[in-house]
Amino acid sequence: MKKTTTLKKIITTCFILTLSFWLNTSYGQTGADTPTNCFPPIQVWQEWKDQFFATYPNGGNVYDLTQSELYGFSNCDAPPSQTGTTTVHSYGATFKVNIAVNGGAAQSIQSPCQVTVRMTKTGGADPSTGSYDTEMLQLDVQGGTLPPGVMIRESPTLQSTGQTTISHNGTGYHIDSFFDIFTQLSTDGGQTWVPSNAGPGHVTLITTSPTVIPTMSQWGLIVFSVSMLIVIMGFVRKGQIA
Repeated sequence: MKKTTTLKKIITTCFILTLSFWLNTSYGQTGADTPTNCFPPIQVWQEWKDQFFATYPNGGNVYDLTQSELYGFSNCDAPPSQTGTTTVHSYGATFKVNIAVNGGAAQSIQSPCQVTVRMTKTGGADPSTGSYDTEMLQLDVQGGTLPPGVMIRESPTLQSTGQTTISHNGTGYHIDSFFDIFTQLSTDGGQTWVPSNAGPGHVTLITTSPTVIPTMSQWGLIVFSVSMLIVIMGFVRKGQIA
């Protein structure tokens, strides 16, 4: 009985350690590992998502937006290669956010959007990597499952700035990026717009896919954990664990 209990504890510990490592590398990983330095990364599992909150006092109603996601980019382009140069990138994407009206239950909506980003290279050791000042020039969200007449856009008067860093990771590139986005909301189809009184929404590029293929180091940990379990079970059967 004691032998069985010891085995269960060891197996449980190994399983928890392996699962924790796997979740940390497959879900919510900061930045994006990609085979090219194309921006934005176009794999569907990479998105801008973080501590986004916006509230719009619109007449007698208050609209709260939380947990935004920007993903499913239609295309990508190479960033500027020379320090001091600027490129502008436009693409389609999908915008997902929770909307609550007057403190009621939040409704998850999903809508197509158009995005335009400006990148200025501020430094880097080679043409394909470096640091970049970024600004979101356009975020126009309409349609999809948004309530009738509701539209969201990036402020045309306030700068939604951010930063992007692209580096080599051994097999490709690693991209870190964030934006502080000032947004406005319309409930009459774009005739009038109300800015958020909560300041900019902060979004960070993360990797969220549950289907990310493990790297060699990750496979190594998985194989090591399985091997340890096999060895431990062999010891138990031989009576070497009291």
